[in-house]
Amino acid sequence: MALGDNTLQSARGNTQRGRNPYMVQTVLNLATALSDKGSALAASDVIPVIAVPKGNMVLNAGIEVDTASDGSTFTVDNGMVDADVFVDGFDATSAAAVVAKNPEAYSP
Repeated sequence: MALGDNTLQSARGNTQRGRNPYMVQTVLNLATALSDKGSALAASDVIPVIAVPKGNMVLNAGIEVDTASDGSTFTVDNGMVDADVFVDGFDATSAAAVVAKNPEAYSP
């Protein structure tokens, strides 16, 4: 399996599509990403998570930790074309419920 076979989810959320803003979210299970890859995750791995439909614009994105990593070093970026546009170098070993939001320069 290729990385992303089981982690990529269609955008889903409220049904106010069209010209109205709406929110989508999903949960990424890193064990699933690890299983997809078949070997240890590496620093350069890109894990696709949400498929943004054509013609849509992402206003904001972030990361919330559900379960902290037990590793000593685990940083995460969140973006689209630019991998760092929304979150850059977030420490995923943080305690659960810690949230990373996009930098002020990219805030809507």
